[in-house]
Amino acid sequence: RSWFRLVRRTVRDHRFRGTDPMDTIAMWANVRRGESKYISPFREKADFEFDTAFEYELPVFNATATTLFRAIPEGIERYEELRTVLPDYRKNVCVVLDENVKCAADVAKLGIATGDMIALDPRPVFVNGYIKSRFIDDKAAAAILLTFLKALKEEGVTPSRKVFAYFAFYEEIGHGTVWLPADTKDILAIDIAPTGPDQTSDERKVSIFAKDSRFPYHWGMTNELRQKAIEHGIDYVMDIFTPHYGTDGDASVTAGYDIRHAAIGFGTANSHGYERTHVDGLKNTYDLLCAYLTE
Repeated sequence: RSWFRLVRRTVRDHRFRGTDPMDTIAMWANVRRGESKYISPFREKADFEFDTAFEYELPVFNATATTLFRAIPEGIERYEELRTVLPDYRKNVCVVLDENVKCAADVAKLGIATGDMIALDPRPVFVNGYIKSRFIDDKAAAAILLTFLKALKEEGVTPSRKVFAYFAFYEEIGHGTVWLPADTKDILAIDIAPTGPDQTSDERKVSIFAKDSRFPYHWGMTNELRQKAIEHGIDYVMDIFTPHYGTDGDASVTAGYDIRHAAIGFGTANSHGYERTHVDGLKNTYDLLCAYLTE
């Protein structure tokens, strides 16, 4: 929390008071001493206490604060402590290969070895079927649904039931689908399926969600999706996402709708920043969506 407040103060002082970040850092110890002497001892005697910190502040401050702190020369007091808080390319660069590699031997077969040069490219790229970009979760999921709608119009595809295409603008803050049309019986969320050491999700496959951080998905609807994947030879995995993951389908259920809910998604490395998926994962997700909605 102390470093969070220092980041906030540094950005404020620089933008509105013209203060050099080095000066703000130099004053910080004195600020904390005054806080300990004149504020903290009286907190329990206050009638009201307000926490003015918001979770979104650090992402908002990130670009400005990072630029300011990186300009600070080595040798000042608390410099190394500062480097442990901010992203440090000397220690925190993760090189991701856009190849289907699973171990060190697979990497060596590509001719990649210790000492090779790398270049950092922040732009979206499409290499060997891998797609890297920011906000893939929103963009790719919307693209899959829009492609399905395009097929309805141009290829004569006919849904087997009444279907609403729902693009939820407030998914990230938890109330994206708290309103549904009155005759809604099922909701199928399309989202990313984060990969990781404890996950079965794969960037080349579609994941069918069994459960997330809130509760299990509807057993019957989930098994209908799994059966469609099996029937059509779609490359899929079952996965469980906890402790912080949820989809739009959850919001509808918690809002009180008596509906079935399920979720599918394309395997994706990372989230809310650098993200990577594979065109095979997108295709498998699209194929499962089509199979489920048209048969």
